[in-house]
Order: sequence, then structure tokens, then C-alpha cells
Amino acid sequence: MLKLLLPFLFLSLSTTAAEGVLAPSQTLNLPALREGQVQEQLQAGQSGKQGTVLVSVRNLQIETDLAMTALQLKAQEEKETFLKAMVDNTRELVKSQTVSAQDLRKQEFEARQAGLEKQNLEAKLALLREQAATQKLAPPFDGKVSKVLKQQGDFARAGDTLCEFIRIHPLHAEIFVPEAQYRRFTSGAQAELLIDGRRVPAAVFAKDPAIDPATGLGKVIFSLPNPEGQFLPGQSFSLPEGK
Repeated sequence: MLKLLLPFLFLSLSTTAAEGVLAPSQTLNLPALREGQVQEQLQAGQSGKQGTVLVSVRNLQIETDLAMTALQLKAQEEKETFLKAMVDNTRELVKSQTVSAQDLRKQEFEARQAGLEKQNLEAKLALLREQAATQKLAPPFDGKVSKVLKQQGDFARAGDTLCEFIRIHPLHAEIFVPEAQYRRFTSGAQAELLIDGRRVPAAVFAKDPAIDPATGLGKVIFSLPNPEGQFLPGQSFSLPEGK
């Protein structure tokens, strides 16, 4: 009985159409550029347009330091203005010999020190403003969020991946086919795929440079237009009979 079934089993396996899987044509990991707290985050499956914000990150500690430094700078500006006025007044008093030149030099030194301290605070404030600027991360192409690694409210360190974003127009359709079928496909050639019983136009995007000697199969990758997003990564497809 087993001997009778073996030829039939072999025939069934050899005639079964190979199946492939749809995959994103591009995958992008969006990292935090600086540490901070995630403020906004699109969720997995949501669509995003080129240049639109997918996720934003704020550093609340730096924002606090920024506010305090701004107050310190304002106080230092007032101090410098006061000391400069004192110097101008003392110069007049020196002319009338009411105060000594030594007192004038002391006040001039204090005014210069106040000016230097103001410059240091201005430089610190400029740096903090740059660091405190909310990071707004946007993709360079249209697509979908495929994975979220940091949720709103989570703390992210510099370099942490916040989310994964994929391009689904076009999709890539990858399949392993026998040598005879593999050799019929040339780069850029038009083709058809079977997806959910429908014939869908595609084009050969790339293929492995050689057949795998162990399996006798070669990988072919098709480019599948998907402007409406009706097809998704992970869907299976096959090639029409005779293709």
C-alpha cells in the first residue's frame, strides 16, 4: 500500500505551487537623538506621511534648567547695567576728586566681571535651548508604523529605537522557485502574482545571482505597486500556473 502511495505523494509535492511572502520595500528604525520623555507616538498599524511627525521626545529636566538659566541671565543683565551706571557716576566723581581713581578701577573690574558672567550665561542658555528643543521625528517616505518600542510617557536614552516604520508602496514579494522558472525572470520584466485568488501586476525587482545547489531553488523578488495599501507585509502569494 505504501509503495502505491509514494508515487502519488511525490507527484503532489512536485506540482504544489510555491508560495512567497509580501514584505516591506524599506524598513526604518527611528531613534531618539537625545534622552527624554516620549510625548507623542503613533501606534502600530497607523499610517504616516513623508515629513509628518511620528514621535516626539522632550527632556523636562533640560527645560527646567533652561527656565532657571533664563532667570539668572535676566538678573545678571540688571547687575551689569547697575555696575556700568556706577562706573559712569564714579568717573564724574573722580574728576571732581570726590573719590579716588583706585575706587574707579575697582568698579570697572566688577563691571567687566559682570559682563563676562553674562556672556557665559548667554552661551549656556543658547546650548540649553538647542538641547531642550522637542525632538520631532518624521519619516522620509509614506508608510506605516510596524512596531512601537517606546510608548508615550516612556523615558528614552539617546540611540534608543522609538518605533519601526515601513514602506508598503511598493511592497516586495519574495519567492523561491525551481531553476527553470528562475531563469525565465529578468530584472524589470513584467509579471503577475496571485494574491487571494486575484491576479495582480508586478515587476521583477531582483533575484539571487545563482541557484542554491542544495535546494535547486533561486530567490526572485518582485516589486508590487500598493498605492491604496490593500496588501500588507506577511500576506502570502503564488505565481500563476505556467509563469
